[in-house]
Amino acid sequence: MTDVIVVNSSSKYLFDSICEAGGDFVLASYKAQLNKRPEVSVITVKADGRLALKRIYFLEWKTNTDTSILCKSIEKFASDALEKAVQEKCRTIAFPAIKCGFLTDAIIKAAGEKIQKVYDNELENHPNSVLIATPSGALPCKQIFIVKWDSDPDEEILLQSLVDLMYTVVQNVKSHNFTSIAFP
Repeated sequence: MTDVIVVNSSSKYLFDSICEAGGDFVLASYKAQLNKRPEVSVITVKADGRLALKRIYFLEWKTNTDTSILCKSIEKFASDALEKAVQEKCRTIAFPAIKCGFLTDAIIKAAGEKIQKVYDNELENHPNSVLIATPSGALPCKQIFIVKWDSDPDEEILLQSLVDLMYTVVQNVKSHNFTSIAFP
């Protein structure tokens, strides 16, 4: 079981999906925490419903067309989540856009059957690839990037792996000349 999943509360699709999977309790807890302490950067909610995890961290994050600002904002997003996880002595953390089982499945399913076949084919033909890119299918974006990433109990290795992950995504975004990126 994962200790915590990190959710971008600005991502309506992800936010709604997590709240739906977590049930009424998750949404009610989120709203209560937000009303009680709107200034905090991380809102922590106990997981419930169909979610196989202990907690949910809701953090706000918005994209930026300036690559430098974008990278710094991604770093802050990940850093805030990791600091909170360390404070709460969490051992495992999932960033959903980063090959997180049910969310990857949900994204691919939402993109459509054709994209599922493309993804399965890429996964089979390139099992060691760090990043799998697929067309967007039915989703309102240009491309879907699914990055393989594993957590590590060593905080230093974990931090470096997150930096590497973000670098991989940003470089792929730049190579495609995209002007925005969304981590669901």
